[in-house]
Amino acid sequence: MTNLLIIKDCSTFSDPLVSSLAQLVNVTVLPYDWFEWGSKYSVNAFTILGLDRLLWKQRFRHFKSKNFDAVLEIEPPIKRRLNLKPLKVNKRILYMLDPLPWNRWKKVPLEDYDTVFVGQKAAALDGRKWLPYGVDTTIFRSYPSNLPKYACTFVGTYYGFRKAIFEQLAGTITAFEGKYGHDCCRIYNNSESALSLSGNLLAARPFEILACKTACIAYDTGSGLETLFQDGRHLSIAHTISELKEKIAYYSNNPEERSQMASDGYQQTLKYHTWANRAQEIVDELR
Repeated sequence: MTNLLIIKDCSTFSDPLVSSLAQLVNVTVLPYDWFEWGSKYSVNAFTILGLDRLLWKQRFRHFKSKNFDAVLEIEPPIKRRLNLKPLKVNKRILYMLDPLPWNRWKKVPLEDYDTVFVGQKAAALDGRKWLPYGVDTTIFRSYPSNLPKYACTFVGTYYGFRKAIFEQLAGTITAFEGKYGHDCCRIYNNSESALSLSGNLLAARPFEILACKTACIAYDTGSGLETLFQDGRHLSIAHTISELKEKIAYYSNNPEERSQMASDGYQQTLKYHTWANRAQEIVDELR
């Protein structure tokens, strides 16, 4: 079985991917840890004295002697280039979960890696491969609920273009802020439909909604969602705020169509868009 070294940040967002990979290959995880957080503030003493690099080298030296077939670097929010050349491996892979801020994807030297995956379609240029987020089915799942259902919900933060949307949708949706994981799953299971307001950035939200077997209505302006799901069959996509209002009203008044769309979207998500699916795509690159 393939021996894979995963270098990742200390957040839990990528844990479902790592767990899925562990079902397919032998996994060893090396956290960025102090290397990551010590590099957060470029002017602090930790960085000026080079202690972050020293700590990294000490930890990295231990892994150089190990026999790994491949290394996967899962990019954290804070990115500094790592020298992976001392690792005698067959494949070096980078997965940039959030490549767009500051055009970060343009700064990654392709020659350092055999494969570069990016979480956003807009960054899938010059040989980089699009690998969207997936859904953690140990958290987001469908289950029976006897509670009264919300007509249409949104779970997330209010910022930027979303503020204008909420102003026009006032009174038609129920919004929740600061809800995550199992709390989020409970809301979706108690919703007739739920909104994904990603705009041109594709987050995990539509996958999570559909994994709860809830109808998803998405405001999308070019994230690539239409290449993953069939509009009107698996979910409903609106390109303008007025169109979004119309779709919310339509599916609120057509429960049979809404239920069928939720069911079809649920099947499509579990078949193609779980973190297990994403893990398999990564493992296929190791061959």
